[in-house]
Amino acid sequence: MAISKIKTNSISDDAVTAAKIADGTIVAADLAADSVDSSELVAGSVDTAHIAADNIVASLIADDAIDSEHYTDGSIDTAHIANDQITAALMADNSIDSDMYVDASIDTAHIGNLQVTTALIAADAIDGTKLADNAVDSEHYTDGSIDNAHIADDAIDSEHYADGSIDLVHMSSQSVDEDNLYISNAGSDGQYLQKQSGNNGGLTWAAVTDAAITAINNPTANELVTVGSTTTELDAESLLTFTGTVLTLGVGTSVINSGTWSPGTVSTGKALVLGI
Repeated sequence: MAISKIKTNSISDDAVTAAKIADGTIVAADLAADSVDSSELVAGSVDTAHIAADNIVASLIADDAIDSEHYTDGSIDTAHIANDQITAALMADNSIDSDMYVDASIDTAHIGNLQVTTALIAADAIDGTKLADNAVDSEHYTDGSIDNAHIADDAIDSEHYADGSIDLVHMSSQSVDEDNLYISNAGSDGQYLQKQSGNNGGLTWAAVTDAAITAINNPTANELVTVGSTTTELDAESLLTFTGTVLTLGVGTSVINSGTWSPGTVSTGKALVLGI
């Protein structure tokens, strides 16, 4: 007699082996809950279609298993980036723009040498505190930009004047005294300034020389005197007298007025008397 149906209670435990089960006969209904473990799965047999949404959690992902090919474009936001993880090697050239900087976040350490050019400096941004001592030279001044307000008192000395540049217009009244004259000696009270080409500066303080008169030759009352052959003697002129009111020219004298008027020689025996 052929057997058409074997009841479950007729089969011993563990009597049905894989060889006894025809291919494709085990369906989901035949599987007990939680009965399929990783050991029952063929390697690579679980594809995307058999994974429910949101079922892959961090504990199911091996370390270093997710590479750039697994990320959806734009899926990594700030919340998923750990602090200090974005290094220079991870940034594309020219990828960081000004809108990505926090205000005042760029300090000196992050500015390369010679990277701050004139175009990057705002107008009137450089004041005295930004200039190093002795950094501004004559080449940095605009022609005619230094006026009186920018010259300190007593800053211009003789070395700054061009030769011959100080004329009378630039000298105040009573500004030249003895100290400002080039004189060969110190001098003393009562001396006068004498031209002496051979001395320093060509000027010398000298005493007035009083030549003593040692004699008056042939003196007579009312006769006028003239300098004699030496500077220490005077000669009395007998033909030139002055009484205090009358000037008399004697015989043989002439009167010439600057070469433009002459009465000629006084005739013999007569005198020219000029009355005052």
